[in-house]
Amino acid sequence: MTTQPRIEKRNSKGRLTMRSIWTLICVLFLTAPLFAGPSASLLSVSPDDAVLRTIDASDASTLSTVTMTLAGETIEGGVGLATDPISGDLYALLIVTDVSGALLATVDSSTGVATSVGETGESFEAIAFDGTGTLFGVTGDGAFRNGGECATPETLYEISTADATLTLLCTLGNGDDGEALAFNNGNATLYHASGLNEVVLETIDATGADPCTVTSADVSETALGVSEVNAMTYSSADGGFLWAQGFGDVGDDEEVPTLYLTNADATVVSEVGLTDHRVGGLAFSGGAPTGGGGQFIRGDIDNNGVLFPLLDALYLLQFAFTSGPAPECEEAADVDNNGVIFGLLDSLYVLQFGFSGGPAPEAPFPGCGTIAVSDTIDLGCATPPAACP
Repeated sequence: MTTQPRIEKRNSKGRLTMRSIWTLICVLFLTAPLFAGPSASLLSVSPDDAVLRTIDASDASTLSTVTMTLAGETIEGGVGLATDPISGDLYALLIVTDVSGALLATVDSSTGVATSVGETGESFEAIAFDGTGTLFGVTGDGAFRNGGECATPETLYEISTADATLTLLCTLGNGDDGEALAFNNGNATLYHASGLNEVVLETIDATGADPCTVTSADVSETALGVSEVNAMTYSSADGGFLWAQGFGDVGDDEEVPTLYLTNADATVVSEVGLTDHRVGGLAFSGGAPTGGGGQFIRGDIDNNGVLFPLLDALYLLQFAFTSGPAPECEEAADVDNNGVIFGLLDSLYVLQFGFSGGPAPEAPFPGCGTIAVSDTIDLGCATPPAACP
């Protein structure tokens, strides 16, 4: 007589029970990602060469390089870098032989091929996009890269992405050598950093006033106050700025090129690492651009222009588990902004916010806005809500 093997239901050391196996299966099913997007990369240009570098944001090491090329021209370096949050295109301010001032170009980050937008005719030192795709640039203090004096030093412009036409907005003036711009998507504010001996960080209100209306933050007692600021970009993943400074050689302890990470007002600063080059511009790139104009409200999963915790959570749960319709704006359904939509976890996030005092959804919320290019992953938004412009 054959004895059937008995399934052990009791838990014992080193043995899985049938109940624990089914529990594990359920957990994996309920928390399986519904969508995941491509990751973004931190890119850098240098005024000293024509190389576009991919930088490790955790230690400042160079991960990969590609040489930038421009048909019929010789690129000597780069002094600004920014990614359009609407199109996803990478823009650079290039130093080009026999061209006075900076030349604005788009750059293919995978091949390095640059396409000229136009000559600016000014000695720009930094560029940054706001959340609507408007490009801003700030001029430096000194001479043109290839001769001549900077006509309007330390001045903020709007730069056309169609032909590099300039619109003067207002003059700045705080700080001495060194200029940088960055847009904080979390509070929809443009920041300006400047200085070699007296480094300043300030927010800019360029709505009609000249000189610019600025609000300064004191960074003099931090590590940022000891060397010339070269570039910065906002990291939404960290809620602060990646800030590059130093213009000497790697062996020069006083001016060694260094990458720092700050909080939103640069009062807390930590060193990321030493770069192997002098940084002229920083930008995140590689995430898919937010489609349809880029405006959405995070947590508005059913895409009706407002977050109703119960209804939006039910919408996502029905999609995940009962063949309900898919979210029309994928990024809005990534409520915790981790780059992946989890049916159960993102629904719980909304419910906890609505009914048990949990944290609010990540920006943009509660109003319409765009995802920051610096978000590690962007799922895109195929159909923005009608309530958003």
